[in-house]
Amino acid sequence: MIRSLIKSLTLVMLLTATVAAEKTDETAKQLRALKLTTVNGQLIAPFADSSTKAVTLIFVADACPVANAFQPSLAAFHKTYAEQGAVCVQVHSSSLVTADEVKKHVVDFGITMPVVFDPKQKLGRLTGAKVTPEAIVIDRTGTVRYRGAINNLYAGYGKKRRVATAHYLQDAVDAVLAGDTVKTPKTKPVGCFIHYAEK
Repeated sequence: MIRSLIKSLTLVMLLTATVAAEKTDETAKQLRALKLTTVNGQLIAPFADSSTKAVTLIFVADACPVANAFQPSLAAFHKTYAEQGAVCVQVHSSSLVTADEVKKHVVDFGITMPVVFDPKQKLGRLTGAKVTPEAIVIDRTGTVRYRGAINNLYAGYGKKRRVATAHYLQDAVDAVLAGDTVKTPKTKPVGCFIHYAEK
């Protein structure tokens, strides 16, 4: 009886692991083939360019004060890494805003990097993004190498440090570009929760 139960549990675990692996492989396949259209109508297929080593998707929201507070840092990040084979894209994954509101946000904050509107939240669901701002770093294999906070400027919602002392996103992208292991592959992002509409 006990042996039979152990065998059954082992089989369930193996099947669960197989399904999880297949899901991960499918997600990686979709991320490798990313084709995005910006709010300005520009088509982006980052990994179609052989010089692209990493893609960073940064989930933001026009009404999130924490995400908005990071815009100057994101602008500097984009300027630093754009010529190093690291593509950076901001994503508005929400059914609660309009394309015009996203465009206004781009203008109001002087955003120069590509910005994508994801009203059906396909990109948000694909990557598992939960908070704005949240950064997702993807390598050429479609593997998510980092997910989480941009840095540790916020210890919690409403708890802002004077300066950031840990730069998670920068460190992760540096590691991917260098072909190294990302030492901190996941952190807890602080900000505004992404509301996902029911399917």
